[in-house]
Amino acid sequence: MSCALEMLENQDQKVEFVNCFMENYIKHREEELEIGEHCAEGLRLDKNSVLDCYNSELGTIIQLKAEQATARIRPKFVPTILFDGQFDQQLQDDSITNFKEVVCKLQSKIPGEACKS
Repeated sequence: MSCALEMLENQDQKVEFVNCFMENYIKHREEELEIGEHCAEGLRLDKNSVLDCYNSELGTIIQLKAEQATARIRPKFVPTILFDGQFDQQLQDDSITNFKEVVCKLQSKIPGEACKS
């Protein structure tokens, strides 16, 4: 997921990717790679480029950076989602089942393209 997020151009696309991944992950946990490919393709992100990143030294660096950020907050649950750099259990619980709705509510003052659909 880290490589795909790094490759996406804007926050709206990142919200769409994470939303797609989380919606599908709940239903098909054992197919994580296929879920990532499906979500990447839905955003016109070349799945082969994402896989190349994933299997590269750059992909390792990107993932280690994400792991370091995760270690700083010491999550009790994966995925743990921070909003504005803060953990909120209610937002966490709500975002597991409807990530996009939570994000759109939080950014309602400045809605992005991802929240219009």
